Amino acid sequence: MLHKFAFLARICTLKPTCTASVCPRCNKIRYDEVQHFFINCNSTDANRNRFWNILIDQFSIPFSAYLHNRSDEELVCILLGQEIIDHALPEEEYVNFLKLVAETWYVL
Repeated sequence: MLHKFAFLARICTLKPTCTASVCPRCNKIRYDEVQHFFINCNSTDANRNRFWNILIDQFSIPFSAYLHNRSDEELVCILLGQEIIDHALPEEEYVNFLKLVAETWYVL
């Protein structure tokens, strides 16, 4: 369990780079380790699909559309806990969204 938190702590403290590197999880070239992990990494495809399927099934259509229309960078920031300030979301729905994020991404 500690290795999961260590990985998350490392992700949250990474400095963005423009240098290409190879992802050790999927062997694809990446430029941004954090964005690659959440958006493009083949090793997280199942997590990504599960996240979007649950989001579409259990959350409002406007909220699902709002997230879908975010840039990759904006979506990653939201998944890492950035407050959603330009979309009104009832507190209970926001808490459920945070639970979904934790259950989807923080179990790797």
